[in-house]
Amino acid sequence: MAEHLTSRKEIAKYKEAFCSFDRDGNGSISIQELGTLLRTLGCIPTPIELEEIIQAVDTDKNGNIEFEEFLVMMARKKKANSRDEIEQAFKVFDSNGDGFISEMELREVMKNVGEKLSNEQINTMMKVADMDEDGKVGFEDFYALLTGKSSHD
Repeated sequence: MAEHLTSRKEIAKYKEAFCSFDRDGNGSISIQELGTLLRTLGCIPTPIELEEIIQAVDTDKNGNIEFEEFLVMMARKKKANSRDEIEQAFKVFDSNGDGFISEMELREVMKNVGEKLSNEQINTMMKVADMDEDGKVGFEDFYALLTGKSSHD
């Protein structure tokens, strides 16, 4: 498996997110689906960045990202994330400043970046992001989703 993705639970959560955005069910995600997925994980990639990501991890050069390639990409992203960047991204989602990301806040941010998601996709994203399974997405969950470790490490 990809380096720096340490737990089966973490990989399972990424698999669930990946599958929910594989809209045509073909086992891979297109550049458009990748953009949507990354935005749900707190990243706001530009079209150029998406192209660069595809080029960097698309080992079979088919223009799509398969799950194993997605894991490699997430491992690299987790390694590069700094706490400050993650805090800033969290604040974008936590628009009311209560310390948690609600379904409504997630839906609003996604709409603002041009993504209209179904209730099922929003529910899946919330489930994937709720790393401690307490029904809320706080900073700890968000940090763990992006880095695979506690913000206290």
